[in-house]
Amino acid sequence: LDEMERLKRLILVGKTPLAECPPELYNHPVFVFWRMVNREVAMASKKRANAYYRKLRASQRSEQGLDEESEGEDKAEEGEQLTPEQLMAKFNEELQEQKRIAIEKGTRFTDEHT
Repeated sequence: LDEMERLKRLILVGKTPLAECPPELYNHPVFVFWRMVNREVAMASKKRANAYYRKLRASQRSEQGLDEESEGEDKAEEGEQLTPEQLMAKFNEELQEQKRIAIEKGTRFTDEHT
């Protein structure tokens, strides 16, 4: 009983992945709810990332229209702009960093791969 309690606490603080726990803990209502919440959080994060990507693309289109008018002046700045794929990769890195910090602070559960 003490070992099961210890394992449960390790899972709750994120020290042990849920996938490595015994079936009786994996199917425990707390962990079932935890997986559901993590799935919802992941979907919300993906929606925010997609919305951010759409805004980036829209702003880049409007900037391209302005850049065409003043092409000669902004030649040096164009070399510094990132492609949409690079911007998305940068955004995903920042998002993962924020997730890691939130997990360390204890304000977010660890990601679950089921």
